[in-house]
Amino acid sequence: MTDRNVAPTSGEFTVLNLSAVVTMLGPALQTVIEKLAATRAEEGPAWFDELERELLLEAKNTISEGIPIEAEVEGLKLGVDVLQATLDRCRDNLRLNRGE
Repeated sequence: MTDRNVAPTSGEFTVLNLSAVVTMLGPALQTVIEKLAATRAEEGPAWFDELERELLLEAKNTISEGIPIEAEVEGLKLGVDVLQATLDRCRDNLRLNRGE
C-alpha cells in the first residue's frame, strides 16, 4: 500500500475544510466499529477495550511536520478528544460496559 497525500483543492487547510473532514470521519469510524461489533458480539467488551487502546495509542503517537509545536499539541488533543467521543458513543450504542 502506498501513502496517499491528501490536500484541499485550494491547497490551503482551513478551519472550515478541516471541520468538514472531522464531521465526516467521526460517523464513518462509528459505522465501521459498529459493523465490526456485529462480528464480535459473542466476545463481550474485551475486543472493544483492546481496539480502543490501540486506536488511542496510534492517535497519540501521531507526528505532524511543518507546524509549530503549540499547534501540534492543540491539534493532537482535539483529535484524541474527538476519537474518544466517537469511541464512547460506540460503546454506549453497543451497550458495552468498560472492562467487563
